[in-house]
Amino acid sequence: MALLNKPLKLLEVIWSGHFDTIFIYVDGTWSINEKKKEEVCSLCKEELIASSKLEALNQLMILNTKLLEATTEEYAKLAKEDYDFQYAQWEYEEQGSKDCAEDRGEEYIERPFKYKPFSSVEERIQSYYHEIFVDYMDDLSKQLSDYNNQNIQYEFEELESILNYQSSIFHIPFGEKVAFYVSDGKKLRYIDENHSLYPILKNEVSRVAKLAINDARKSVKEDLHEWFISQFGYELK
Repeated sequence: MALLNKPLKLLEVIWSGHFDTIFIYVDGTWSINEKKKEEVCSLCKEELIASSKLEALNQLMILNTKLLEATTEEYAKLAKEDYDFQYAQWEYEEQGSKDCAEDRGEEYIERPFKYKPFSSVEERIQSYYHEIFVDYMDDLSKQLSDYNNQNIQYEFEELESILNYQSSIFHIPFGEKVAFYVSDGKKLRYIDENHSLYPILKNEVSRVAKLAINDARKSVKEDLHEWFISQFGYELK
């Protein structure tokens, strides 16, 4: 099983950005800008989405995974399974879009399949964030319900249908929105800016969103550092 040679040095090169292209070879060796033999994979500077130490580490993981996929049967099998899964998911979603368009009498335009095997750091953070944020929101709504002796819940979906939509929503990271409502078992009463709980919710939503983002960043950082240890046998300082 081939692993990247001198990973710390390569990580430093990626982080510094002092390269045009990094070439990775079948034995795990690599070169900068000048291709010395047939490469397994490469990284162009333009492909770097963000200049951060965490993203540099993420790119190192991607390069190492590509190397393993090219040189190890087990990793090649996992890569094919991931491709097949994403393609099947695309087919399912497109069939749903096609059926919906036909039901509405609209023209169906197929969305091209784009295979995306690796996530950026920001995408990894977003994935963690949503899960953590929902947990925090569950706790928040329960605490407010208990304190105010009301059944206070929240909603992410179809907020445009809410009366006084703009005055009832809270904007949260990654372009999402959330709204709160009080339920008495018969009807829902959304909390808008005229409600006494609105300023409290505004502060609390902002607070838990920041906590969720910070926790998500910590989780991604821990994941990448644990990956480095698992691959190269020592801790990244």
